[in-house]
Amino acid sequence: MEWNAPGEWTPAAAAEPGQPRKGILLIHGLGDSPWTFVDIAAELSKRGYLVRTILLPGHGTRPEDVMYVTADDWRQVVRQQADAMRRDVDTLYLGGFSTGANLALEYAYDHADVAGLVLFSPGFKSLSLDWLAPALAVT
Repeated sequence: MEWNAPGEWTPAAAAEPGQPRKGILLIHGLGDSPWTFVDIAAELSKRGYLVRTILLPGHGTRPEDVMYVTADDWRQVVRQQADAMRRDVDTLYLGGFSTGANLALEYAYDHADVAGLVLFSPGFKSLSLDWLAPALAVT
């Protein structure tokens, strides 16, 4: 359960009055979980960031559950969590691994107030074989 649960790391400096607060929302990859970022999150928190990880729909249960969600479902969670974090910090950063990196980038394109991105292994261009996916999907 701990590996699948979203998390939050609060920096000690965040309790000081007048301190500008910066936060980073970390988004895991396809078939992955928030646990991907446990080490990175702790280190970013030590450096003064409020860090949150999210669990994308279809993840953290059975592998076949990912077949019943859409990219729009993931986008909605990213949007909701980014909006929630934005209320708690002055400066918002996004980070992601693989699919999470692409979701972070896509969100940042539409939200100029995102201060920066930390992208791990983003897939900026897919092979031209994506048309095969429906034929290869297990029904």
